[in-house]
Amino acid sequence: MKYFSFLILIISSMSFARVHNDSDSLTKVLAGLSPEEQISMLNNLAIENLYINPEFAAECSGLLIETAINNEIIDSHVQGLGLLATSYTFLSEFQLAIESFSEAIRLAEENGFKGGAANLKINLGHAFMNAGLPEKALATYLEALTYFQETENEEPIYNSYMNIAGVNFVMENYDKALYYYELAYGYYADKGDLSLNAELLNNIGVIYFKQKKFQNALNYYQRALEIKKQAGDPYTDHILNNLGDVYLEMNEYSKAFSWFSEALV
Repeated sequence: MKYFSFLILIISSMSFARVHNDSDSLTKVLAGLSPEEQISMLNNLAIENLYINPEFAAECSGLLIETAINNEIIDSHVQGLGLLATSYTFLSEFQLAIESFSEAIRLAEENGFKGGAANLKINLGHAFMNAGLPEKALATYLEALTYFQETENEEPIYNSYMNIAGVNFVMENYDKALYYYELAYGYYADKGDLSLNAELLNNIGVIYFKQKKFQNALNYYQRALEIKKQAGDPYTDHILNNLGDVYLEMNEYSKAFSWFSEALV
């Protein structure tokens, strides 16, 4: 089995003062706040609970949407839909996530929030991937990329390249995956993010392995391992196993055993 890092954008969580997530208590607290304060609290609670309690995050998101609609605050309505969709993602309710992200994108585009719509499309693409719909994910990532290229927003362009490469890999479009990973590597190599650079090199190595270009795969895995060690990053087992797999395919069993053994240490 090949160890392939599917590099995607991840919605970051933020740390806020914890509020007891009992629904009755929350209702009482909200009753004493202005609509703007309610929206701020619900937004913070939803973000804080995405990882630890996505059901409560979904509840907060729903209340945020309701409050935004009642007070005609469009940007908060879009934000609430995005948070609701993300909550559904953590609950593995991918079709519901797709529906909520799609509604958020529609509303954002209708109101001129082009940048927000592009970022939501990235997350919609992730939802399509989780739902096993890579073709739709690819189309969505490409739509987002078009916006980022038009606005010359550099880092999201290269993040998009990683997403597009990952989808093409899953679809076994290895030449396209290689093209986009190399574009991303050229950018991030200049940024000095050693761990990310190593993962990109590893992914390129996996593509060469799939294409049975074993010497190329070895070269990229070894470069990835060197950079990981340089960065002091202990997460190297997947690269060590990949090196072992290459030597196994090349019938060099002692070298394969050596790399597999090192991965177990």
